[in-house]
Amino acid sequence: MSAWADRSTFYVSKMIVEQVGIDKKYSNIKKCIGINILDFRYINQTQRFHTVYHLREDTEHIKYTDIDVIQKAFGAV
Repeated sequence: MSAWADRSTFYVSKMIVEQVGIDKKYSNIKKCIGINILDFRYINQTQRFHTVYHLREDTEHIKYTDIDVIQKAFGAV
């Protein structure tokens, strides 16, 4: 379980890389959404069932890009 965030990020990143392809056209990149439905509670800092993550700047929380989104939904454990 400890590597789940890394694994989830890897899968979304792989979807992005595969869109660029051999011709290296970054304009081909479309939004990638990783949806994780888990049977265990991974994020203990919240009691919410559904959480959404984006790539943001740390201090002012400015969204860097809309290309990658990771959503997690937790089952009752």
